[in-house]
Amino acid sequence: MIKQPRYSLTDDGNGHLDRTYVFQCPIIGQPCSTEHIDLMATGSLNIYAGYVWDFGSGPAVDTPAVVYASLGHDPLYDLIGKGKLPKRYRKEADVWFRELLKEAGMSWFRRQYMYLAVRYGYPLTQVFK
Repeated sequence: MIKQPRYSLTDDGNGHLDRTYVFQCPIIGQPCSTEHIDLMATGSLNIYAGYVWDFGSGPAVDTPAVVYASLGHDPLYDLIGKGKLPKRYRKEADVWFRELLKEAGMSWFRRQYMYLAVRYGYPLTQVFK
């Protein structure tokens, strides 16, 4: 059973992490950080209280599984977007997102759909910014 993060909602519907949450991430040997995120060389991903994330992007329904998996995935994208983590780790972040969804009990079909959405839908959103 996964431990759900403690968060509150911001005025615009995003999540505001109320307590620090730690994942063991598959990205090892690439330490980097921002104000609310520390990715340690050991793969420990520390997300500190105050971090804000948008849950599932696009038409995703923000079930507990999506909230949990997106809290692990979004900080990695934030690190990549800020140039702290090399872009080559995006696929590893996406595969891990799918694994987190499985860990949270999401069905195989929905996991595949969510994975394809982040893997191939995200680049399209960047084209139309």
